[in-house]
Amino acid sequence: MKIVSKEDKSSNLGLPNNVPYLALNASNGNAGVVFAVARSPILDSSFFKTRGIQIPPSVVPLSGRFTWFKTYLQSVCSTPRDCANRLGNSLIFLGDNEANDIGYALTQGKSIEEVSTYVPLVTQALVDATRELIKMGATRIALTGSAPLGCYPYILTALQTNDPLAYDNLGCLKRVNNLILSKNAALQAAILKLKLEFPFINILYADIYGSGLGTSHCKLVVELEENITTTARGFVVVPECPFALTQTDTYTGMAYTIPNRLTRDIFNFSFR
Repeated sequence: MKIVSKEDKSSNLGLPNNVPYLALNASNGNAGVVFAVARSPILDSSFFKTRGIQIPPSVVPLSGRFTWFKTYLQSVCSTPRDCANRLGNSLIFLGDNEANDIGYALTQGKSIEEVSTYVPLVTQALVDATRELIKMGATRIALTGSAPLGCYPYILTALQTNDPLAYDNLGCLKRVNNLILSKNAALQAAILKLKLEFPFINILYADIYGSGLGTSHCKLVVELEENITTTARGFVVVPECPFALTQTDTYTGMAYTIPNRLTRDIFNFSFR
């Protein structure tokens, strides 16, 4: 499994083709498989229902996507040992890039203080999934943090205010981004504990917020140090971004121009 920009193709990254799970067929071979579903939360729908938060019926929480993953694995390997070997030769990305659990709540009137109580639950769900993947045979897992949600058009629209102090120098909502920073810090702390629990497993934190990837759909260039399907020693993803991004948000249908925090940055994974 790989990371690719929504604006890019896997072939441009020098990696095998990524195939959405629901589009898999026999001709896909050993391509990477994507289980992500747009705008999907980590937590189950029952969590939101009990709090009066509506989520689209099309989304699939982490538990559902993990079930897809297990079903897929059973279709490509014959024994638990075979599955473990396959997972051991794979690179798995798992995370909460868009912080949808938080986004749905904030846009439906929940306060920052209330939504912050969701963070431990989201973090624990990711930890539980990581632990299960490791027990199934995974040896290389990258857990991605969340992007700066306070810069997202639909959040800026729903939480717009006349208070200039609410925004940073990029026009992003400071309190929302501070919540995301706290959320990412919680995930990093959880990863450190997982490393102690599984000292021989490569568990990495992918800093999407710090890399500047969250504020635009940047073109990605991947420089492979070694073949990612074999030893996976490491690779570098270099986003090359325009100074500003004009984007039509699918959630609100409105167009926005968003300044980029960075015109160029490096997103580095090192496998040790």
